[in-house]
Amino acid sequence: MFKKLKYKIEKIVISIFILGCLITGIISYLAIKTIIYYNFIDLSLRNSTQNIDNAAAYEKLIEESAKIVSTNPLIIEALKHPSSDEKTTEKIKASLNSIRMMSQNIMGVMLFDSQSNPYISENISAPPSIEDLTKTPPINNFLHSSKTSFWFLRDKNIAGYYSQSSYREKYGMLSFFTKLFDPNKNLIGYLIIDTNPNSIVDLISSTKAFSKNTKVYLSSKETGILPSRYFDTNNSKLISELNKYNNYKNTHIISSDKNFLIIYNSINNSEEALIFIVPITPLYMEFNHVLVDLISIVALLIVISIIFSILLTNSIIKPLNSLFEKMKENLI
Repeated sequence: MFKKLKYKIEKIVISIFILGCLITGIISYLAIKTIIYYNFIDLSLRNSTQNIDNAAAYEKLIEESAKIVSTNPLIIEALKHPSSDEKTTEKIKASLNSIRMMSQNIMGVMLFDSQSNPYISENISAPPSIEDLTKTPPINNFLHSSKTSFWFLRDKNIAGYYSQSSYREKYGMLSFFTKLFDPNKNLIGYLIIDTNPNSIVDLISSTKAFSKNTKVYLSSKETGILPSRYFDTNNSKLISELNKYNNYKNTHIISSDKNFLIIYNSINNSEEALIFIVPITPLYMEFNHVLVDLISIVALLIVISIIFSILLTNSIIKPLNSLFEKMKENLI
């Protein structure tokens, strides 16, 4: 008795429970996916900021090294009153060498006096002239600005400066430029400290905040994306995309193929940027794991719902059957 009613109740109750489980599963998946995704983005941005702080500390060390020259009375006097005295030249060269020896990442040090005469440290074979340097717009803008120092990434006309055994032109040169003044604040010369751009990548790669799958590139409007000895630039599509957004500082985007998080961070006191390329593929794998777990849970809930629906239907139909039997007996 009441078989049709029983099946109808079971069908309705089971449908409601299954629909509820599916909706709950979908909402849960989307919520968990969103939380994981934004936590991943936030953590990556925090890590990149920490790495930028490490790079800034490295730059600060180089900048402090430059003060050895700017506070040296002998050098200040030689810059104010240029001469060809060999002893003075040797003493200046010794001071420049002392800066170069502070770090293996310093390629060389150049000093120009008020008459554009160069003084060079060891390891430099052919120093550029001020005229050559001013052919590069950012350097020319700096020399004619009120700024006293800045960092600049360059990759042109520098192959002749250093030995090919210690330097590859394609990696470029990250240089610190600073103006030198006498005690009366008169401009008396310029100091240039050339560093290996890979040194910043080395520094970042050695920190705990750096993921082994992350790639780091140095970039500027002048040079575009520079390769490093660790990461090539063979992925032309990705490099093209990096250059496309290269004018944006301190921002992040998702690559067009959705496989990479690209983070742009400007370098202090420069027009350059560090670009972090973080693969998102591992994140998608985590999403798949979450999806499999949720499908298993939803499937289990559906089975439990079906059993519960059958028990619930029986608890409704049994009293009705008993009531019907009693009514039948009373009628007889």
